[in-house]
Amino acid sequence: MPYATMFLAEFLPMLAIWTILYDSKKVAGLKDDLYLWEIDNAGEKVEKKIRFGVKYITIYIVATVLAALCGSILFAVNLSHDLEWFFVLRFIKDYFPDKYLVLAILYKATFIFSGYSMIVHVLQIIYYTQHLRYQIMLLNEYIVNISDCSLNINEKKLFDDEEYQATIENRLKFCIRRWDEYLV
Repeated sequence: MPYATMFLAEFLPMLAIWTILYDSKKVAGLKDDLYLWEIDNAGEKVEKKIRFGVKYITIYIVATVLAALCGSILFAVNLSHDLEWFFVLRFIKDYFPDKYLVLAILYKATFIFSGYSMIVHVLQIIYYTQHLRYQIMLLNEYIVNISDCSLNINEKKLFDDEEYQATIENRLKFCIRRWDEYLV
C-alpha cells in the first residue's frame, strides 16, 4: 500500500481535468443564463460595497492561483523517493526502463497544470456566487427604496392616492419578477 496515498491524491486532479475537457460548458454557460445589473444601478453606497468586495475576492483568487502554481511546481520537482511514492513512475521504470527519463518528465510536467485544474471549478463557483450576492445587494437596495417617490402628498393620504399605489405596485412586481429570475 505504499502508493495508495499518492494514487488517491492524483484522483482529484484527474477528475478536474476530465471535467474541464468534457463538461466545462455547464459552468461556463451560467453567465449566459443570468441577466446581470450594472453595479452602479442602485446608488453610490452599494457600488462602493460591491467594488470593495470585488477587490477582496480578486486578491483572494490571485493568491489562490499563485499558491496552486507554487504547489504544483514543487510537486513536479524530482525527489529521491519518487519511485516509492508514485505508482506511475514505478510502472514506467519497471516496464519501460529505456524510456524512463522522457516519460517521467512528461508525467511530472502534468503536475504543473494539475494545481490550476483542481481550483478552477472552485473559483468558478466563487465567481458566480459573488455575482449572485451582488445582484441580491442591488435588489435589496431597490426594495429598501421602494416607497421613495417624488409626490408632495401627506403620508396619510398616500394610501388613497392611485398614482402612488400604481407606482408602488409596479415596483413590487418588478422586484418580484427580478427575484423570480434568481430562483429559476
